[in-house]
Amino acid sequence: MKKKTAIIIGIVLLLTAGLVYVWYSSDFLNLAGQQNINEEFIATVNGEGIKKSDFEIYKKNMAKTSASYTDGELLEKLIRQKVFKQELVRLGYEVSDEEVEAFNNQNFTLIEQDPKSYQIIKDHVDESGMTMEEYKEKSKEFARLILLGMQYREDLMEEFDVAGGKSFEDYYQQTIDEMVEKAKVEYLN
Repeated sequence: MKKKTAIIIGIVLLLTAGLVYVWYSSDFLNLAGQQNINEEFIATVNGEGIKKSDFEIYKKNMAKTSASYTDGELLEKLIRQKVFKQELVRLGYEVSDEEVEAFNNQNFTLIEQDPKSYQIIKDHVDESGMTMEEYKEKSKEFARLILLGMQYREDLMEEFDVAGGKSFEDYYQQTIDEMVEKAKVEYLN
């Protein structure tokens, strides 16, 4: 029972965190990297912009969490997310719409079975001004990124050398650090 509750809480936290980014970042949905010329950008990652308006909304929502971040740390988080998404697309990772739908439905079924978790999500949804159906629809893109990330982690596990002295989590973070180091990041303001 405790394990199921922990899984549900983890899913709620992932969906809430994902919503913070996905709901307010139309740029996330733009896999082609096309940009609106009228937007003000604060950084670019491999030519793909991070909008100032998205950053401000991300900052506002992250302030609601228990963690405390500087503007620079928040921007670095957005840069890492964008680099990771770009790299997964470049490497050819894919999940079908059906897989995303099934994963999303499974997560929401678990959430709906736990009144505390459901209330957390409901409060967040109500505060954002959307309906639960809109939230479920928006969360699909974050669910897609989670599934892609899971595929990537599985592939990394196959090449992970336990004898190398690092934990898998350290190795995973190192690969993302290397992606970020290779990315062309330009700070605009």
